[in-house]
Amino acid sequence: MAHGLTPDRRAAGIREVTPEFLRELGARGVIVDLDNTLALPDDVHPTPDGAAWLAAMREAGIPVVIVSNNSRERVEPFCRPFGVDFVPKSGKPFGRGIDRAIDKLGVPREQAVLVGDQLFTDVLAASCHHVPCILTEPVVMETGLFFRLKRALERAVDRKRRK
Repeated sequence: MAHGLTPDRRAAGIREVTPEFLRELGARGVIVDLDNTLALPDDVHPTPDGAAWLAAMREAGIPVVIVSNNSRERVEPFCRPFGVDFVPKSGKPFGRGIDRAIDKLGVPREQAVLVGDQLFTDVLAASCHHVPCILTEPVVMETGLFFRLKRALERAVDRKRRK
């Protein structure tokens, strides 16, 4: 179980979070972040790794719910082609979005896992909601001032983060 800002596991990217890896963790359902985990920020299409991962989860019969702090207008067009359920405006890390996602997954909380790229939203949300967490490296390093500052703070808190 994630504690504070410490993830349970790490992955270089979403492609490493395979059905076999999830089964080893005892996970039967996945709550996954959207931007910079499955897609470039604000892109309506997944990265090639994101698309392959969604297909692998569907093929393995592992339910997925995308949880994002973005609006329905951002999240729904991404999810619709894949038939993936979602929770927009989730309020990560403290909002009820993670609990709603667990309900949508239909698996017990202890058999869910949260996958995302940010310490202060994804890992902290997993910790607050008592869900195991896999921290991935972001698809790209954002260039905006807010994200540069946030990533620098993440590196200061978590020395294992990519430079």
